[in-house]
Amino acid sequence: MQAQALLGRKGVEVEVDSHRTDLLIDVTVVRESSVGRAVVEREHTRLARLERDGHLVGGEASQPEAPAGPSVREAVAGKAWPP
Repeated sequence: MQAQALLGRKGVEVEVDSHRTDLLIDVTVVRESSVGRAVVEREHTRLARLERDGHLVGGEASQPEAPAGPSVREAVAGKAWPP
């Protein structure tokens, strides 16, 4: 109900990219004095970017490069990590 009310007031805009096969949620919030952006990619718990007024303030993009762990697919398949 609240989501429908936001859509009705044009308080939110939703776009769907039917060409993407993986999860992507890119949200921008505009207020009088600032702008915030959050990007969630691939999995619903993976915050890829967090920005305030165009400056990176969090998410994986703000972290030093770390070695990649197993994908969810590999973990479910029972492959050992590290190889």
